[in-house]
Amino acid sequence: MRSGASPAFRSLRESRPVSIVDVLEQAGLVATEKVRRVRNCRRGQGALDEEWSWLERYRRMWTARFDAPGKVVEELKRKETDDGRKQ
Repeated sequence: MRSGASPAFRSLRESRPVSIVDVLEQAGLVATEKVRRVRNCRRGQGALDEEWSWLERYRRMWTARFDAPGKVVEELKRKETDDGRKQ
């Protein structure tokens, strides 16, 4: 490196860039282990279990709500067919 480089430039060149894996590891979402040249990742201890449960509850609720109109239409069609047979 040139001796005339500014201190800010030198610190940028010497620092290691932060990867998304580093951020996830700092948040406790993943745990990493370096084996030779490979960095293995696995789910961390704080891996969003509570958030996933919350999302799952709402997914079930919205699925039921979106399915309800279709069930009503099918019931109306069935009644209409049944009424046509009775006449």
